[in-house]
Amino acid sequence: MNVLFLLGAGISRDVLPLSARLTDIVLSAHAGGDSPWVVFRHSDAMYYFGHSIPPGTEQKWLHRSVEFLRWLRAADSSSDYEALYFACQQIHDHLTGEYENPLLVPFIAQCAAQLDWLWRDELGTEGEWRDARLPSAKLAELTREAMNYIDGVVRWTLDQTADLRDLDPRFHAALLDACRDKEVRRVDVVTLNHDTLLERVFARAAMPFEDGFTLDRRGASLWHRFEWKRAEKVRLVKLHGSIDWWRFRPRGPADRIIRGMAGDNLSWNSLERRPVVLVGTFNKMLDYLRAPHIEHLAVFRRALLRCSSVVVAGYSFRDKGVNGLLIGTDRRNRRIVVIDPSVTASEPPSTARPAISRAWGRWLTEGRLVPVRSRFSDTNWPDLKVQLQGH
Repeated sequence: MNVLFLLGAGISRDVLPLSARLTDIVLSAHAGGDSPWVVFRHSDAMYYFGHSIPPGTEQKWLHRSVEFLRWLRAADSSSDYEALYFACQQIHDHLTGEYENPLLVPFIAQCAAQLDWLWRDELGTEGEWRDARLPSAKLAELTREAMNYIDGVVRWTLDQTADLRDLDPRFHAALLDACRDKEVRRVDVVTLNHDTLLERVFARAAMPFEDGFTLDRRGASLWHRFEWKRAEKVRLVKLHGSIDWWRFRPRGPADRIIRGMAGDNLSWNSLERRPVVLVGTFNKMLDYLRAPHIEHLAVFRRALLRCSSVVVAGYSFRDKGVNGLLIGTDRRNRRIVVIDPSVTASEPPSTARPAISRAWGRWLTEGRLVPVRSRFSDTNWPDLKVQLQGH
């Protein structure tokens, strides 16, 4: 029996902030509530949280990014931080010629009209602009910085994970029991989350797992590839990257990925001031084609083709790439258990894309889909195993 767990942010709702909370932090540059933490831009061009802004650090890009994102949010009050990121990337990609989108031109003109206000700190004593670049160049830099800012806030917030000693042992009990089950040959854990909670849970449980990283002779953890022979029983596939992955270039033109906090090893020079994570909406479809995400997507596809049992939990069925693979690799003998506290026997989650909505009824009719109205932390492996085996 091969089991694939497809896990989204919903499984961590008791431990980590979800989209609404992250959006509030992004738009306020403050951790929220009674927390004293505020966001600041360090001299290394990365974003951190502190009790106060360090004296002498220039914060004009922080203020510009926050004000621009608030302006974008005012155009659509339902936008979360991922939708704001997507908007910034669309503008940036068009202005830089990465992915042209002529339909954006009128909206980009509206964005450019905000620049005089956002660049007011660049106005000289004689009324001339010290930054005399074209509006397109300023806007391209602003949207890139806004994306860096969102990445920095998300990275720092998710890194402040609750102490695992306070984590209810039931939280991942079903997953860990599946990994320990001797009748299960392989467990593929495919997650869309950026945090490192699963790695820490596996380490606490002394559960060996493979994630594609290997140690080099200096002890650095470098992305290598997933092994198909002599691999661990448990494989962790992070489709959207991780807050502790960083892109660097050791020598020659090829980029590499190192795991760990930036600055842990001074011999590594990060190419970007943000971790290797996928944030946004439809832009993820294009980012899946870039390394290392394309390797993870390929492993996910192969795992789907080989497994006969899929457990979905905490996932909203909004990612078109993931949905496409679920449907495109469908097998008659594959059973799917969907765990969601609001799911019904006849309807998919309200957030599901149309492709999943169309497949949902067919899977139910064929008796291969089992909706479980529950939280992931309240499920157990023996019951899931029975449902996956169709007994």
